[in-house]
Amino acid sequence: MRNDITVTLGEKVMLRVINNGVIVQRLNAVIAECPDVPAEFVAILRSGAGIAEGEITSIQPISQTLEAFASNRPSAGTAGHSKSPPTTSPMG
Repeated sequence: MRNDITVTLGEKVMLRVINNGVIVQRLNAVIAECPDVPAEFVAILRSGAGIAEGEITSIQPISQTLEAFASNRPSAGTAGHSKSPPTTSPMG
């Protein structure tokens, strides 16, 4: 994990689009990077100015990956959906 940063299940983080990938941040610290994000997830983040609040929903310490949902997805007429698809990111 990057600089011995620990990640907690349920932790609120910031998800940002950088080029066609996503970074996961806690305040100013980048805690994970994911260069191969599904296009649908990138499109959802871009529709909200390329940034969204997220939540860590799964942590896999052996593979050093995590899964995060964007929790403030813009509602583009889609009723009943409050979270975007997850993205899995390497943690270091």
